[in-house]
Amino acid sequence: MKKGLFSFLVLTLAIVSLSGCGGGGWQPVLESRAETLTLLVGFNDSTFGISIGDDGYLFHTGDGGQSWQAAGNQSMGMYGLEIVDGEIAFACGTGNNVRASVDGGISWQERANFGASFPNHCRFASFVDAQTGWIATPTLLGTTADGGATWAEAALPDGVTSIAALSLFAPGEGTLLDVSGALYLTNDNAATWSAAGQLPLGEIPLEVKSYPLAAMRFQDAGNGMVVVAAIVDGTGLVTAFHTVDGGATWTQETVPAPYGALYLSRDARYLTVLTPPTAVTVWEYR
Repeated sequence: MKKGLFSFLVLTLAIVSLSGCGGGGWQPVLESRAETLTLLVGFNDSTFGISIGDDGYLFHTGDGGQSWQAAGNQSMGMYGLEIVDGEIAFACGTGNNVRASVDGGISWQERANFGASFPNHCRFASFVDAQTGWIATPTLLGTTADGGATWAEAALPDGVTSIAALSLFAPGEGTLLDVSGALYLTNDNAATWSAAGQLPLGEIPLEVKSYPLAAMRFQDAGNGMVVVAAIVDGTGLVTAFHTVDGGATWTQETVPAPYGALYLSRDARYLTVLTPPTAVTVWEYR
């Protein structure tokens, strides 16, 4: 176990320096250092977070990343994470690994395999409770109503070549974003899809990496947020897109965060950025 870096002086200076940078409502709330071989980190709020990574390791924190506690797990690399609340979480990765926790990341249990080995591994997950959720590789989507004990393969929307992000906001109701920025909506648990809108990406690429570079949360069929990390003209940028009409129109703002793997809390209030290899920053939307 290692102590995380949590510097109020650094955060204060960051807030001052970013106050004039057009960051909208985004403010930094904490910095930390994850353990080595980290692939994705997510915070549910300003205190509770989970980190996942190579060799199947899983860590959790309850003090804003000042310290991280390891949970026992034997598997290959973990790349996808979903934190439902302070108790329920899911992780998935390469080598057909799916794990679930119902005690805030202290212990994890095996669930049914989904996906394949790297580079066709699971890296997307979205759950509304301990039983109901979606899981995906870039080209394969699975649904469950029994907490991952079984998975049903679901058809992707017509024309989708690669998934960029998922958001299940109610049982059977959710959105899917593909790498072109096209948004799709379902209200029958991915049995059918309807085109919902197009993200105004401009020169911003939606890249497919082994870990998520886009994070999406919808609270209902109308209100949603998508955050994208990308390299544009050699510079790392993080951009947030907001919609209140189901993706028909969007507003956009720059998030004053470093480029890295992204995790957005279910309420879309906390954005976690992992900048390799271990730097973690969390930003709150106020």
